[in-house]
Amino acid sequence: MATSSHQTTDATGATSTPTIGSTYTVIPHNHKAPCWDNYDLVKLFDGTEKARQRLCGKLFGSKGNSTLNKHHPKCESKQNPEFTQTRIDETGRTWNYDQVLQREMQMKCIISRGWSYNTFDNDVTTRYIHRALQPRYQKVNRSTTDIIRYFNKFEGKFSLTSDVWSAGQNLGLSYICITCHWIDPITWEMSKRVICFELFELPHIGQYIYQLIMSYLREFKIKDKIMSLSFDNASNNDAAINKLKRDLDPFLNGEFFHSRCACHVLNRVVQDGLKLVLPITSKIRQLVSYCYGPNKRRQDYLKPAVDMPIRWNSTYKMLKRAFRQRVVLMEFHNSRNGSVNAISSTD
Repeated sequence: MATSSHQTTDATGATSTPTIGSTYTVIPHNHKAPCWDNYDLVKLFDGTEKARQRLCGKLFGSKGNSTLNKHHPKCESKQNPEFTQTRIDETGRTWNYDQVLQREMQMKCIISRGWSYNTFDNDVTTRYIHRALQPRYQKVNRSTTDIIRYFNKFEGKFSLTSDVWSAGQNLGLSYICITCHWIDPITWEMSKRVICFELFELPHIGQYIYQLIMSYLREFKIKDKIMSLSFDNASNNDAAINKLKRDLDPFLNGEFFHSRCACHVLNRVVQDGLKLVLPITSKIRQLVSYCYGPNKRRQDYLKPAVDMPIRWNSTYKMLKRAFRQRVVLMEFHNSRNGSVNAISSTD
């Protein structure tokens, strides 16, 4: 994204050129507090506005002045003037350290290489960069790694996979997940990031699924970059797909927009085949469900009887219970212990 090169004059009368960095632009402001003599109001790539310290280039929130007042007197660039001096690189060109540009390049490394978000969020790496490379370096916490900026500058297409499912055990809870897939233009490797994973409290109808997906496409600024979407074969998903086609206007009139989930298709085939043995599977399912009933019933099932020296009939109960469950107990014991102290049916 190119920044404009014309000059603007803020409320203090100072003239600034809005080309300080490749990822933000200086904009006019009407802040009258004295601390703003040392700060510029800049608009970041994602549209947020920050206060940028003119000496060190650090960014702060622009809504209040308390942080700005505290930082300027102790700014390391003010105490160490050499930090603000223009440097010369190996080619003889002038160069200034840019914290925002550093963060952008760090973000690209994390995304393109598939590294963990906390790769740079550790004291060893920070100390190495401070001492050997750049004393003004500020580490980016993993919770603030900004992928929206990367998506905004990405010139290719994204594919989405999405699923809505209900939690088990009759909890009445549903969840939705949306994953974004793309090919990295530098490494030509497949990359993916989860952009949505949340509780889905609305009915599973096409209108609500469509609205939620669109809200995340707008939030991540990729509404105009979607190539395809993988969904299950449910009718509510088909309704959502039709609405998404209308709004996203995919190429080839959306002929390849909806990719039906292969795993879901395979499961449908298997489930149709299992209908041939439905009477048997129903009885086994009922038996297993009975064992997973109330807590007391489950505990009674899982708790084998063990004899006690002070109870004369406890050995009889242990043998009686073990005989009834002999197949299960032998299989459980032998599967964990192998040939060591193995128990056979003759025992």
